[in-house]
Amino acid sequence: MKKILCIDDEADQVELVTSSLEKKGYVCISANDAEEGFAKASSEKPDLILLDLFLPNTNGFEVCSKLKQDPHTKDIPIIVVTGSGVEYVENQCKNAGADACIVKPYQLDGLVAEIKKVLKEL
Repeated sequence: MKKILCIDDEADQVELVTSSLEKKGYVCISANDAEEGFAKASSEKPDLILLDLFLPNTNGFEVCSKLKQDPHTKDIPIIVVTGSGVEYVENQCKNAGADACIVKPYQLDGLVAEIKKVLKEL
């Protein structure tokens, strides 16, 4: 089973995504902020990270860049999840090293399809 780390400070969002992905056969772990996210990315070695763009005390661009620069986490695919649908945000996500960017609100089937695409499970 593939393991997904969800880094998001919104507990309701984490619960919804985790529940939905576990029903699809994924193992989910979560982190509420960047610091916890870095620690779990290093210790848990997830197959993919779902990263919220807006986190307390930092932003997803910085977190994504740091994860991609760390030798222990650089190869973990990252999907950034954002409420900003502006095209430049998607470009910034790619520039920070994200493998994909999904705009909220999204359909869970669309999220699962993007996860499968990034993990090359299609």
